[in-house]
Parts: sequence; structure tokens; C-alpha cells
Amino acid sequence: MIFRLISTSATLILAFSSMIQGADFFYVSNWGDNSVSQFRSDGTFQSSIANGDRPEGLAMDSLQNIYIGYRYNDSIKEYDSAGTLQSTISSNLNRPIGLTFDKSGNLFAANDGLGTSSPDSISKFNSNGQFQSALTSNVLHDSHGIVIDPSGNLYVADFTGGKINKFDQGGNQLFSITSNLSGPIGLALDQSGNLYASNYNNNSISIFNTSGSYQSSISSNLSGPIGLAFDNAGRLFAVNNTNNSISIFASNGTYISSITTGLSQPRFIAISATSVPEPSTYVLATIASVLMALSIRRRNRSKVCLIDL
Repeated sequence: MIFRLISTSATLILAFSSMIQGADFFYVSNWGDNSVSQFRSDGTFQSSIANGDRPEGLAMDSLQNIYIGYRYNDSIKEYDSAGTLQSTISSNLNRPIGLTFDKSGNLFAANDGLGTSSPDSISKFNSNGQFQSALTSNVLHDSHGIVIDPSGNLYVADFTGGKINKFDQGGNQLFSITSNLSGPIGLALDQSGNLYASNYNNNSISIFNTSGSYQSSISSNLSGPIGLAFDNAGRLFAVNNTNNSISIFASNGTYISSITTGLSQPRFIAISATSVPEPSTYVLATIASVLMALSIRRRNRSKVCLIDL
């Protein structure tokens, strides 16, 4: 009986853990059919949850809601994991492309402004979607990918200028990376703070350290790479625009596999940053119940033994 109780508890723990893990998704924006594809964490295609005019940058909040930047109608739409529209941001945006969240839950959008009378800028919104401020600088041009490090420093990719600009929290430019780049678009940071930049023009990914010094490149199994993102295991996902695939690499840059389903001229990618799930309330309650049952059983055994003596 004791063994069966323990076994049941372990089974329930695994079941609840699987349910929590199974809730993780990642998303990819597609220009080919103006959709955003939803995948499970194992790469299984789920569905297309949104449609609009040229979806671009993607970002996920702590609740796994997905935010989608629409380049040609100057808006950002928020959807839950079931694909239900939650809200729309339509102010202080000008051709938004790259999206990212900081650790406080503020949303940042890179506005490329190309072909308009307005210069490039970075718009900041709070967790309620309310506009907070805008970063403008004469070094911003054709802004695409955007990422924020744990210290709040901001990296912005300049596609046509072939560089990456880094700003501090106050909007002051710290430096520009100009070497070993060829049409940089997507940006991502690994767990050590190294910066990864996709080079659309030469089918590669450049890696830089926190000081902006070039480290190495990934140049295999890439075809017009745009969006980049890391999962919780440290694997790098690279969206290949020109062959409708996603390449997955190990943390050391070794190619692992590709995803080809549910993609049509894919652009950007967002992966949830969910940590390893903690035991749920139900699991903890189950463990407590089992321990209590074992304790009662032991006490009953003791009473029986005393009577027998």
C-alpha cells in the first residue's frame, strides 16, 4: 500500500510537471500569408493565431501573451495563447519592427521610419500598453531587431547601415558594432550576455561579447536568417526567410535540426522564457496527503503491536 501511494504521488508530480511544460509555446511571424504560427516547445506546429498586414517583430510577456508588431499599419497587437485578441497599441509607432520586453515588463518597439518624414525611434510602453517615452538619436537608421540585456542596455540592429548600436538605460549611446556584419536584422542574447546577430546578406550569425568584440560566426544551415531566439535549454533558433525553415543550434553552435512545417516567408521568432516549473499547489497537497497517510498508518501499526504484546 505504501509503495502504491508513493508511486501515485510520483506519477501525479510528473503529470502536473508535464502539463506546465506543455503550456510553453513559441511563435514565428510569416509574410507569405500574413500570419503568426504557433508551435509547442518541442517544435510541433499548432496553429496560426493571428492575421494582419505584414506581421514583424514578436515578443512574449511573463504570462505568455504574444505581442505582434505590424509594420505597415503602425500597430502592436496582443493575443493570448489561445489566439484571442487582448489589446492593440496604435499610438507613438512608426513602422514597428523589432519588439522586446525588459525585466520590469516594459515593452520596447523599434520604429524604422524608413520612407516616412519621421526619424527612427524606440518607443517604450508600460505593461498596460501606455506610452512612456521615445528614444531618438541621429545614429538610429533602418532599425530592425532589438534586445535588452539584464542591466537595461539596449541593442538595435541597423540593417542598411550594417551596424548594431548599444544604448544605456538613459538613451546614451555606448558604442556601435560595425565589423563582421552584413545586413544585420535579428538579435539575441545568450545566458552569458553574448550578443548574436543574424546577417541576412551573407547567411551567417555573428557572435560578440559584452564589450562588442567579435568572437565567432555560425555559417552552416542558414538561408536568409532574420529572427533569433534562445530557449531555456540554451539552444539557438534561427528563422530562415528564404527557405521557409527554422534552424536549431546547440549552445556551442553545432547544428541540431530544422523545422519546416507551418512557415511561409518567416521573419521573427519569440520563445517563452519560462523557468523550470516549481511544484504546483496540487502536487504539494498530494505530497502532504501521502505523508499524512503514511504517518497515520505507522501510528496504527504501533497500536496493533502494543495490543499483540
